[in-house]
Amino acid sequence: MKFYKRVLAVAVAFAYICILSSCSSNNDKKSDNKISSQTKSEDTINSSIISDESSSDYQYSNEESENDEPSDGEISEVKVEFDKTATIENTLLFNQNNIKISATELEYSDWNVKLNLLIENNSSEMVTIYSGCGGYSATSINKYHIPEGYLVCDIPSGTKKIEDVSFSFSNLQPLGINGISEIDYGFRVDTSDNEDKYKNKATLFQGTKNIRTSQYEKYKDDNPSIQNMSKLSYVTTKKTFSDSFLSSEKYSVPQIIYVTRDGEDYIFIEVQNNSNDMVNFLIKDITLNGIIAYGGSYSDTVDTLPGGKCYFYFSLDSLMDTIREKVFNIQDIQSVGFTIQGIAEDYETELIPDDEFEFNISNKEIGKDYFEGAIYDNNGISIISKGVAKDESESSKDMHLVFLIKNNNSANIYLHIKDSSFKVNGFLMDKPYFYGYIEAGKAKVIDVEIDEDELKKLKINDIVDIKKVETVINVTDENGKEIDGINLILNYD
Repeated sequence: MKFYKRVLAVAVAFAYICILSSCSSNNDKKSDNKISSQTKSEDTINSSIISDESSSDYQYSNEESENDEPSDGEISEVKVEFDKTATIENTLLFNQNNIKISATELEYSDWNVKLNLLIENNSSEMVTIYSGCGGYSATSINKYHIPEGYLVCDIPSGTKKIEDVSFSFSNLQPLGINGISEIDYGFRVDTSDNEDKYKNKATLFQGTKNIRTSQYEKYKDDNPSIQNMSKLSYVTTKKTFSDSFLSSEKYSVPQIIYVTRDGEDYIFIEVQNNSNDMVNFLIKDITLNGIIAYGGSYSDTVDTLPGGKCYFYFSLDSLMDTIREKVFNIQDIQSVGFTIQGIAEDYETELIPDDEFEFNISNKEIGKDYFEGAIYDNNGISIISKGVAKDESESSKDMHLVFLIKNNNSANIYLHIKDSSFKVNGFLMDKPYFYGYIEAGKAKVIDVEIDEDELKKLKINDIVDIKKVETVINVTDENGKEIDGINLILNYD
């Protein structure tokens, strides 16, 4: 087990999971962290930190405030009931190769709304429908992406079936959706062999179909937004950031809010698709106080309609725990940063290149220069040793050399331990696990993992037994061109 493994299951921690099935993502994200995130996984696809399952009606504060600090006064509340009067006409969504899919009606319960579907397979093949899951998740209500509407079903040749996809009020009302004007239902249609669904598989359709309701005129001009969360009785808004971030022809970030729920701090980021294409947005490379707390893709992609919106969130507390344990002396968060990327529906073509954001959530001075005492500071690279640490797993006796490294260059860099250069207490050891990719202008905590079997050879049983480490670190650019060769000699006496 690698060092600093962390489980960030935000929605599970709050136990506000919608009572729906789930499916796994078909796109495993690569990251140099071992932290789970807001993804389309079995634990989180139909759950949300914004939800409150305690009531079918939502409680909002009737006070509106733009102050950064929450009010200490008593908050009066009003209950808003979800409008269950919207209906739909029978709408043909798909008609190809003797396969038909129709939306037939909306059905309401005390806690959700269901879109009923009639699926008719008069073809000679097996038909599989995906929506709201790793197979395809692109459904929006009132032009806001909703991470629900789960469906994976097989329809054999010559059969028909009634299915439904559901959307909980607990995921709609916190965004200000109290009635439905329209549903852009996102789904995928696959065909395959009747006897073996993994044989001769082909995708006939992947996209969205619009379904307007009888209440379209009433709700069409509503503007669902995470800003409505500031009115929720169970959420305290610490700070909001509006209209202060990038706005372009392709996308904008209209809202970022900093909130507390049940004693834990969260950042919510709202993204609007201003282009004429479906865009799959994702966030990655989250920084706290300028140090990467999560490198790589933090979220799965969120399929967002032209003109539509979506949101992302992450727990500051969980990310702060990761950084605090690695750097040891960070206590307060002053700044938060992240990168937004947008790709096409093929999940390959880049529609929106990486855009970086950073903003202050506190005026408090950090009061500590994390890069004091650098053991190496040359060629735009600063390295600070943070000592030796044990592996967090009780079953592992691996040990870790911990470094805080900053890349002050204008290009991304890779750090590699040179072959046959790693010595502990004067003895040559096999090259340890080490991943040293650092983006331009970023700082990152990196650990060198020494395998317990190598340590046993030197009878090293505790971190105090490591007295001296010598190694050579080669620094290259993304094309493999060498930038620097760093000779490190670390004394831990």
